[in-house]
Amino acid sequence: MFWMAATGKGGKDLFDPSLAERHGHYGEYLKGDINALHISYFRRNEFLPEVNFQIVTLRKTTVNNSGPRMATGPDPIPAIPHVWGPFRIRVIKYGPHFRFSVNGLSVLEWKDEGKNASVFKGGKIGFRQMRGLIADYSNLKVQRVTKDSDR
Repeated sequence: MFWMAATGKGGKDLFDPSLAERHGHYGEYLKGDINALHISYFRRNEFLPEVNFQIVTLRKTTVNNSGPRMATGPDPIPAIPHVWGPFRIRVIKYGPHFRFSVNGLSVLEWKDEGKNASVFKGGKIGFRQMRGLIADYSNLKVQRVTKDSDR
């Protein structure tokens, strides 16, 4: 799971000591003191209803709101026995525009219309892995984008 534009309640810094403590439990992020966009990919949970067709899900979590699904797309990352090498994941957030791609394949695009909260600006990024998953990340680049950066 990748988090972006994460801020604390009232625009506070994500690490402001006045925010409720977090210990990695998903509910602390969904119904806590955080506003953020987060995208779930490579979800391999046998209890999900879409187990036969893996999907990528984008949620917009606001303080004390469970983060409704804003967009979904097919997950092109195969099951572990079929992984052939590293994947290049690209996340672009530019104002209200969001795009997620894997190895150059556009998986999900969404425009935030500001319906359940204003468009998130600034904030922090982060990763969250499920217990048992072993994943390595490398070559992380964070950079300011312009309207034509992704052309």
